[in-house]
Amino acid sequence: MRETQNLSEAQYAAIGVVRDLGEINRLLSTIGGDGVDEDVVHKEYEWNTVKGYMFRSEDVLNLANALGLVEVSDGRVSLTPFGSSMWRLNKTGAYELVEEQKRRLRGWIFYSLSLTSVKVDEILLAFKFNDNSKRYEYSIQDYGELPGRRELHFFLDSLEVIRRNGSGIVFVDPRFNNHIATKIRRSRQITDEGIQATKETIELSRHAEKLAFDYEQQRLISAGRKDLAVRVEIVADYDPTVGYDILSYEGRDSAVEPPDRFVEVKCTKSAIVKFFISGTELKVARKYRNQYWIYHLRNIKQKCKIDDCNLKEIQDPAIAILDHTRFEINAKHLHVHSLRKGEPKKEEKDIHDAKSPTGELKHDETAALNSGDAGGEKGGSRDTD
Repeated sequence: MRETQNLSEAQYAAIGVVRDLGEINRLLSTIGGDGVDEDVVHKEYEWNTVKGYMFRSEDVLNLANALGLVEVSDGRVSLTPFGSSMWRLNKTGAYELVEEQKRRLRGWIFYSLSLTSVKVDEILLAFKFNDNSKRYEYSIQDYGELPGRRELHFFLDSLEVIRRNGSGIVFVDPRFNNHIATKIRRSRQITDEGIQATKETIELSRHAEKLAFDYEQQRLISAGRKDLAVRVEIVADYDPTVGYDILSYEGRDSAVEPPDRFVEVKCTKSAIVKFFISGTELKVARKYRNQYWIYHLRNIKQKCKIDDCNLKEIQDPAIAILDHTRFEINAKHLHVHSLRKGEPKKEEKDIHDAKSPTGELKHDETAALNSGDAGGEKGGSRDTD
């Protein structure tokens, strides 16, 4: 069930058949934090039912795989980082998805770099904003059937993302207007590097996040805090707008709540430290200061391990990048606003507070950064600033 250029027909069938998303919790509970043999999952679904529904284990596994929740390898089923975070949210062992699980799953659908999200984009980007109803709509009478696979239509309906009014109008629940607006804006933009993101760059980014996630877990285990290691999350899986990719902990003296390390992951295929930092990332870095880190992975390749890369850790990058002996900043424009003495700082507008739902982003300027490091160390080396 490996992700390919297209969702498999088995995955589409599973999305269409398993309409009760409570089966996700049932599967996650069966697998647990340590994973299980695939036979254990098949036996759980052989005769047992919940609410009278008989679902095949193969379908539930295919659904969970399409949603980035599980991995199957050599007869073992294990939870992905996203699957682990979803499992932990179900603190009472409920069958139905709890509200926070639904929110995370919607975020994953809206913002993850997964193939499922790409296919959902083909549907959601067809909606147009209706200024009278203040919602995104699609008229079947005017444009024909809604684009995309019908199985995904059912899935979006199960998540309460899209609805129908009975008169041929399909609309996005207005609660998610900002998410659709952000998605439309981004579809019109190119990447910071000035080129469209390719399948390769997306996969490398995801791989870099997974390597950084594994590194954080191992760092905390080595510090004697396995209880914190299991709580590390790849936030970018469900919300890439927060200004960091990984939510973690500083170390031995950290409390369980709240997390106190925020990691933004950057990567390059070359040995040079070069990355882009957005206005949102800079704003969050200023907020958290020493708790905010950039992890830059050089010499990254698909399927490589952390020891094959050069990892550079930059603490408090909001200040560190201003050191001209270490970094060079290349940006067409830097917007500077002077605060008068005694004047309260004006908060930057949130990304969703643009003048119109699909208006230009005003504050999210991006700066390109080059480090003075030659990057000629041996593979697996680590720099900490």
